[in-house]
Amino acid sequence: MGTVTACGLIAYDKYCQSYGDNPKKRLMPIIRIADQNDYENLKRNAEEEKRAVAKTEELAERFNLDMKVTDADWQFDRQRLTVSFTAPQRIDFRLLVKELARTFRTRIELRQISTREEAKRIGGMGPCGRTLCCAGIGGENCHVTLDHARVQQLSNNVAKLSGYCGRLKCCLLYEYPVYAEASKKFPPLNSRILLPEGEARVIKADIFKETVYVHIPKAGIYKSLTCDELDVLREKKKVLSPPNDNYHHHHNSKHEYDNNPEELKDLEKQ
Repeated sequence: MGTVTACGLIAYDKYCQSYGDNPKKRLMPIIRIADQNDYENLKRNAEEEKRAVAKTEELAERFNLDMKVTDADWQFDRQRLTVSFTAPQRIDFRLLVKELARTFRTRIELRQISTREEAKRIGGMGPCGRTLCCAGIGGENCHVTLDHARVQQLSNNVAKLSGYCGRLKCCLLYEYPVYAEASKKFPPLNSRILLPEGEARVIKADIFKETVYVHIPKAGIYKSLTCDELDVLREKKKVLSPPNDNYHHHHNSKHEYDNNPEELKDLEKQ
């Protein structure tokens, strides 16, 4: 049984956000409007799902299975019971399936899901004060990488970049296109710019103020340049590509993502 949450263009936008142009994801036909009996069956299934979760947790502990049960879902006609769980690795749950089938006398499906999917199912409140993106407006194809954080020049603080699922926050996707498009106006970080005071290195770009900040090592000073000033310097061929040295590691470590490579790479897992 489903619940109508949006209509018209809003519903179409949500569908496109979740599935894009994937032809395999077809809209399900509406059979009929639910009646009182359907509501009673839905309520009964919801109560049984709680018992199914508790029973699965009990059996998992008995069989010494390293898994965390997220939820259970009865098919509306009770022909199948789907139990979702997370686990650090693949596990052999054949004995668990047999015991669950013997207990509930129906077809059992055990589905291993990612921690991101677990957060989506459980829901909650994010640090911004709003419902978790994955549970509210996030789509199924929420793939976030460290590149989304790099382009937005966010700190490589694992605690700030990760969500409740222990992976990169979904919200890193929303402003990424704006930053990616705006960053085309600026030279890459660590680019060389020839100024009267000496050779400068780009250490930061502010897309809102349309300004880049540079450091001039020989003079020991910092300076800001507007986009218009950069365009003039480009015409004079005084904006050069970044060299292959370790200057960037010493002067702009705030935006480097190589300090904790293993820990940061773990955030990219789905």
